[in-house]
Amino acid sequence: AGILVGGGFLDNDTDMEDALHALGIEGSDAEKCRDAIAEGAIVVTAETDGDKPSGGGPDLSRGGIAEAVFRRSGAETIL
Repeated sequence: AGILVGGGFLDNDTDMEDALHALGIEGSDAEKCRDAIAEGAIVVTAETDGDKPSGGGPDLSRGGIAEAVFRRSGAETIL
């Protein structure tokens, strides 16, 4: 898990994508995050166990709880 606050602290797009990959953000998601950071956004990551609940009801897995916190905090995009 980690937090990456955007800005020009890395020299180029490759460095930024490498940093995002180190946080576990892969593929086109890394590109989307890189572009958002370039526009002044921040990226927050949360490590989850990846378990998905079965059946109906709220998602009480670690991932579901993390997503709920992000949404309540005003996250614009959750990947």
